[in-house]
Amino acid sequence: MHGVSPRVNSSTAGFAYLLIVLLFAALRSLPEALAAALLATAALNYFFLPPLGTFTIADPQNWIALTAFLITAFIASRLAARARRQAENAQRQKQDAQRLYEFARGLLLTSPESIGPEIERRLMATFAYSEVRLREDESPAAENARQLWLRLGGQARARLELEGHPVGDETEQAIAGICAIALERARAQHLATHAQALRESEQLKSALLDAVTHDLRTPLTSIRAAASALRYAAGLPETERSDMIEIIETESEKLNRLLEDLVQMASIQGGLGLEPQVVEIEALLESARALLTLDSSRLKIRLPSPLPRIWVDERLVSRALAQLLDNALVYSPPESWVEFSAAIEPDGVVLRLRNQSADLPPELRPHLFERFFRGEIARHLRPRGLGLGLAIARGIVLAHSGAIWAEAAENLPPDTVEFALRLPLSPPAGPAPQ
Repeated sequence: MHGVSPRVNSSTAGFAYLLIVLLFAALRSLPEALAAALLATAALNYFFLPPLGTFTIADPQNWIALTAFLITAFIASRLAARARRQAENAQRQKQDAQRLYEFARGLLLTSPESIGPEIERRLMATFAYSEVRLREDESPAAENARQLWLRLGGQARARLELEGHPVGDETEQAIAGICAIALERARAQHLATHAQALRESEQLKSALLDAVTHDLRTPLTSIRAAASALRYAAGLPETERSDMIEIIETESEKLNRLLEDLVQMASIQGGLGLEPQVVEIEALLESARALLTLDSSRLKIRLPSPLPRIWVDERLVSRALAQLLDNALVYSPPESWVEFSAAIEPDGVVLRLRNQSADLPPELRPHLFERFFRGEIARHLRPRGLGLGLAIARGIVLAHSGAIWAEAAENLPPDTVEFALRLPLSPPAGPAPQ
């Protein structure tokens, strides 16, 4: 501009210099913009205000112009720098809000049992802290760690020890609030689960006491009456004597089966100790038939050939299968067949029992495998049952990572009921669910 100064007046040069100062303010820091404003003021005086080539100002009006330029450059620098800082802060706040949202969303999806380690992991992953420790005790903090107290309802619930670059006081206070709410939510869920478990335990104890009292009293009454007749009825005919002995044996067997069911249910609730092995399905079926108290001649078996072997605890699974066979034989007409079939599927072998019976209403099916649940038909045909058979079968199958279900009526012929269970072909990769 100095080279063509005869054609460039001081006003044009001043606007050009001001534009340069604004570019510095927009793209660089405020100190650099202020330095550019001072440099532009000096250059305007030296090159464009007479006498040229000196820092002397001959015309007093040029003092006013130069001062106005300097003030304008300074103000423009500060405004531009402030606008840039505000834009940067807004962008940073947007990023912090996004990170806080992802952090809170992740904690909401975390189970209450693992909330502590998940808070530590997500803080390091989301906010790039080098080390995070959640403390709920009075242990002293590490030397280089910042403490962030987690308060809810005015009370300190715990504290975070943070190491690494801070993310800002407002963001860290928001982190503290989110963590405090997550911890309180986890505690509330734990308490609610515990309270629900206590309620269910009390209901179970009450139902068990009622059921066991009723089902123990009936065979005991029969046994006592038969034993009294044998003892005190002198000259009892041999046929009646045999009948009394049969009553005692039959009712004793019922008591034995009842106690076995109760012990089996207790072991399922406490966690079954499985002893799985490779088992032939034919051998499993024969073991189940040996446990039946009813005649199994009505059982029609349809097995494909060859059948793979399965990985189960034969003693337990044969008991579960016997429960289903017994169920099918009891709740079907005496002249009807009970069909047993097997099918190979990618995730295991599915065993199916189909028998003729009254339809299972849709609202009844979800409750079939619950403890002590008995439908109206079951109470009519077997009035002294406890309703534990299908619950025991379900517990055994689930312990093997299998599945058990009642087939929907719309998929079957009329007056037909089908139960199915799926068993694994090979050992499960992880621990079996209880």
